[in-house]
Amino acid sequence: MPFLATESLQGVELVSRHGNEQAVQKLAQAPTDKPLVALAFYTMARISLNLFSKSTDAPLLRKQSVALLELDYRVLPCTAQLRREHVLCNVLQMHMTNLKLRALARHRTAWWCNRLMALMALLASAGIYSAYRLEEPDLTSFCCSISAACFYLVACIQCLALCRTASTTLMQGTDDDFMWWTARLLCANAFLVLLGPVLSFLGSAGFSKPDIRPVTLLTLDVTFQVCNVVLLSGMVGTVPMSLESLQKLAEFSGFSLSSSGRVACPGHISHRATDCVVSFPGKYSESWDKAVSSVAEKDAFSLACVFLTDAASGLGRHASNPDTPGKCWCHQIYGLLPASTYLSVVEIGASQSQCSQETLAFRRADAESMGQRLLVKQHQTELEWEQELTQAVEDAEILCAANQGRAPWGCEWFEQWKQNVRTAHELGQVLHVFYFKGGKGRGKMPLGPAHRRAGKERKPQD
Repeated sequence: MPFLATESLQGVELVSRHGNEQAVQKLAQAPTDKPLVALAFYTMARISLNLFSKSTDAPLLRKQSVALLELDYRVLPCTAQLRREHVLCNVLQMHMTNLKLRALARHRTAWWCNRLMALMALLASAGIYSAYRLEEPDLTSFCCSISAACFYLVACIQCLALCRTASTTLMQGTDDDFMWWTARLLCANAFLVLLGPVLSFLGSAGFSKPDIRPVTLLTLDVTFQVCNVVLLSGMVGTVPMSLESLQKLAEFSGFSLSSSGRVACPGHISHRATDCVVSFPGKYSESWDKAVSSVAEKDAFSLACVFLTDAASGLGRHASNPDTPGKCWCHQIYGLLPASTYLSVVEIGASQSQCSQETLAFRRADAESMGQRLLVKQHQTELEWEQELTQAVEDAEILCAANQGRAPWGCEWFEQWKQNVRTAHELGQVLHVFYFKGGKGRGKMPLGPAHRRAGKERKPQD
């Protein structure tokens, strides 16, 4: 046991000092205004303070190890300071994980984790108050148990979210070595997010149990905490993990909010909101991304707009119109559409850029979902291109006739949008319509003859 304790303590000092040294070197290369970097530095400092006392050169853990060699395990309680620092360091790492989840566009997951962490803090405070003020052991035990359950529930949720993002990217495959490496680091993050709290609990509890070696467990705990902090902050390797790489990873896993990420938006009606956006021009993609992000993250307002991206979300699907049994909404909304809507032409440049390949992949998936004829212009000669285009136009005419001139993208979006607007109206929310610049009062008339007559009598307003 003396040999084990001594070796473990040397390992603790080595891990802490080496981790801080690596963190400082990386922080010198990274912008200090980034929240993850600042939290990494602060967390690393807390881990060090957990082990090294300012008043003496000897670590706190060495003082406890001497007692371990002289006394029985059962008479040596874990100090309150050690327990407090363990909890604080793990909570800081959970907060860092929430920031990374937000960078990965997992806003809803991060939102729930934040709420559970707030509940955990509230119950822990109630347990402390009950123990020292009310002296109610049953109430203290209940509050602490529920708080601990929230703590480990957050760790499990974060672990699963990181695993899902990383595994989705790895299964899709990518030629980008940096993206592959980033996904692997997320897998390691997911493992350490769950392992760290478990080791902290076992290490703290080991001071009161004779069959557990607490110093060894605390050594492993500190080792994994340092690794987790470094991984969470992106301070690994020669190239730091940037926000852009995380956003790109979110696109691969299907959680990006950018227009290129092609994330389906079925709308979101919040029962607590007082306003609802019912129409928004897709031309302003950046503003649209901010609107979707605000709805997902803050739940500040409702969003009735529907954006379908694939067959699974409803692209190419038609919804029945109750006013015209057996028919959908397409003819009433669009009329008879030309055959050109059933032809999708993609031109790939000679550079074969990654962007061109992604565009082709999206257009191919769209054509399959909407029943379009896909035509790729790439290496053909002028004569070959004319022949292929002629054949593609004929195919598009056949497809259009077979689908009775309906919209290839379907009208399922309209049915979902109507339901969202109806729900927002029933909740008494104020409906907002965004127009193109200078286009207010100059849009298409409402559907139906009665609405058209009313629209002609209504004066446009600025």
